[in-house]
Amino acid sequence: MKKINKLNINFEKLIKNEELLALKGGGYNPCTCLCASAFPEYHYCGYILAPDGDCSSWCNELCGPHAWGECQ
Repeated sequence: MKKINKLNINFEKLIKNEELLALKGGGYNPCTCLCASAFPEYHYCGYILAPDGDCSSWCNELCGPHAWGECQ
């Protein structure tokens, strides 16, 4: 059986989480969306957490296709 040398980590070359997200593309920008709809009449539907920050698609899931939202 071979002996394995200890793993040496160079802490100067470690990448930070923010740099990794930028390298990956995009980022994790969650927000709480206040959702509203104008069909059949204007009303607030409620709040929903949008993990990617895209309130329009998450509010459409909550309230239907005529809904929109904004980050609070």
